[in-house]
Amino acid sequence: EDVLLHYHAHIDKYMGDAILAEFGAPVDYERHALLAVVAGLKMQETLRRGNYPWNMRVAITTGETIVGLIGHKRQSYTALGDVVNLASRVEKLCPPGKITIDETTYEEIKMFCVGRRKAAAESEIGNTDLLVNIDDLKRRLAEDPRQKDVLKKLAFLFLEANDLVEAQVYLGRVIELDPNDTQVKLAYADVSFQLEAGGNIAIRGKRKRIHLYEIDGVRNPLLDRDRLPQSIYDRYHEELEKLVEYPEDLVLPVECIDASVGHSRVVGFLSYAIADALDLPDLEKKQILEAAYLADIGKTIVPHHILNHAERMNEVELEEFSKHCREGVRKLKQLGYDSEPIFDIVASHHENFNGTGYPAQLAGDQIPLGARIVAVADAYADLTSWRPYRDPWEHRAAFAELERQTHQGKFDPKVLACLGKLLNVQNHLGVSRGL
Repeated sequence: EDVLLHYHAHIDKYMGDAILAEFGAPVDYERHALLAVVAGLKMQETLRRGNYPWNMRVAITTGETIVGLIGHKRQSYTALGDVVNLASRVEKLCPPGKITIDETTYEEIKMFCVGRRKAAAESEIGNTDLLVNIDDLKRRLAEDPRQKDVLKKLAFLFLEANDLVEAQVYLGRVIELDPNDTQVKLAYADVSFQLEAGGNIAIRGKRKRIHLYEIDGVRNPLLDRDRLPQSIYDRYHEELEKLVEYPEDLVLPVECIDASVGHSRVVGFLSYAIADALDLPDLEKKQILEAAYLADIGKTIVPHHILNHAERMNEVELEEFSKHCREGVRKLKQLGYDSEPIFDIVASHHENFNGTGYPAQLAGDQIPLGARIVAVADAYADLTSWRPYRDPWEHRAAFAELERQTHQGKFDPKVLACLGKLLNVQNHLGVSRGL
């Protein structure tokens, strides 16, 4: 529950040993699929850390549903539709301890998560007679669950409908009652083999091809050689892992809403490397690293539709967005942080060198050096990452754009020069692109 709520899920209901939850409703988070998948990863991580004697399966599907207060005499807030039924079917195919998602979900999250295609399936329950017969047998079975003949008929009807998941369930129940039924045992073995090889998922009343994906984890953006040269990664990654633990549980929910998963990791890495290139004291480098990791934690105060804005923000939206700097400081104090240098960096990392930034319009040396470093690292990380409204920039073009903005007064030239050396990028003042 804690993980689900942390990632803005609506916990719908408990069903036997399962939890049904919706993302993107009642609050319409645009990145609901990403929130759902990362929540699933974190739930599995929590179970592994607790060393519990059982495993959990997580299934995630994405699509349009009817959502709201359902019912007349007894109302409840819930979701209805094929995508809900599909989630139930996918859950049955998901291996224990894993996360299985449909293709629509995968298309939404593939730039942020590592996954692989698992199965293709074709639904064939479109025959009205089949549906009537299945429902009739289920009603008979409700009166006495141990009717072998009814269970067997149901199993073979589901086989006829190509719903291997349900067929396996009923064949297994027949074997429990009669372990010597050769026909059922052979059918069960054949179904099990087919499910292992790929699996079939049936959706009542529809026929559609379905591809499933198993998700392993969140991508590490530090491994992207288009953004960070191998030399800089080899030089710093082990040192940073030992120095400060990356506060993933604090920043990841914010980055999911903002579709910027991994951004803070890149900003922290580059900020530390720049600070080291400037030969700053060890304590100051560590403070800059921590502040860079946590710089955007205050974005929780920004309305989510502004964070995913594809166009330039208007004055009202910019005013709302600018609040996240001071909100970040307030949030860190609330969490127990007590480092004034970290607070100063978080509060000032959107100040511009020429005094045109926010929230206090500081200029030049009035801006803490750590904040000037984080500002450059943040801008480079943003340009070279995928955003909902554009593809990532090539690293040389991104650096040239930062150089153009530096000449306009936005960034500290000394800091940008250090970044250029780290990236092994030469200055090309004639290259520029508009943001």
